[in-house]
Amino acid sequence: MMKATNEIFKEKTGWHEVTFVTNDKKDDWFRDESKDKLVREFEEETGCSLLLMNLKEFKEAHKNQVKSLTTLMSQLQANLEKKNIDKALYLLKRQLNILVPWGATLFNLSEYLSESEQEVLRKAIQNLPGSIYIIPIQFLDLTVRAANCCLNAKITTVGMFSQMTSLDIANTRNFGKKSIEELHSKTKNGSRILKFAI
Repeated sequence: MMKATNEIFKEKTGWHEVTFVTNDKKDDWFRDESKDKLVREFEEETGCSLLLMNLKEFKEAHKNQVKSLTTLMSQLQANLEKKNIDKALYLLKRQLNILVPWGATLFNLSEYLSESEQEVLRKAIQNLPGSIYIIPIQFLDLTVRAANCCLNAKITTVGMFSQMTSLDIANTRNFGKKSIEELHSKTKNGSRILKFAI
């Protein structure tokens, strides 16, 4: 995490805040003295502050985003009906940028959205041209290894991965056979569930 933070912010100046949201139950992460030590070590190593919290704490701290998600959903539905493609794509991207950091993926949406909201999201992804290029790669619920391979290869969306040839993938550092198989499998499953073209 420190390595990734240093990489992301290496050319940016100023103070940045990194939020690490996990439901991992490691006691040594959440005991006060251990948490303080982790935060200090992170700050010394990266020059960024670290917020360590579980999903419930994160949602509590971001209640305004939860409220805006409902508003965004109704705006997305209205723009889909009016066929305002650019505005609908923008709203879809904003929603995914709220949901994905919370741990929402294609396979656990029911934990975050009602059935009607899931339907609006699916319709947007299925019907909006170019939507595949704004779906974050994390939305596929990748393992840490596959996610790190994508990070190293600067693959940020499902669409970017879908455009890669076998040669592109073979020439990408750290992409092992298992990571490639996982990405292909989850992309195919995603295309079946959301009916986007790969």
